[in-house]
Amino acid sequence: MKIEKAHPEAYKWAREFHNLYEHKAPLFGYETKQETREFNPESPNGRLMAYVCLNIVQQAREEDRKKAVEVLAEHLYDQMPHNVVGTKPRWVVNGNSLKQDEARVSAFSLLFKII
Repeated sequence: MKIEKAHPEAYKWAREFHNLYEHKAPLFGYETKQETREFNPESPNGRLMAYVCLNIVQQAREEDRKKAVEVLAEHLYDQMPHNVVGTKPRWVVNGNSLKQDEARVSAFSLLFKII
């Protein structure tokens, strides 16, 4: 099995990054090594590049998930009843009140169907 089949998305990004890097290097006065000018997914350089790309994509997805949960949680929080005397506290981004945490758990469950 070709290594590119293990994480095709990572190798796609690695190949694109590599090609752009090679294309733009001369504009910065940099000459790349002759032996790495052609992207080789089986080489240590190719595998490292794919690994880094995979991690970047995973981190970006995790950040997107966190943002989605926070946005939905704020909406759910606004709909929750306020059972204490006085004005309901405003939503605080990344706040840690019990009601905000409850809203985040509900948002996560709704978004990712985990109960």
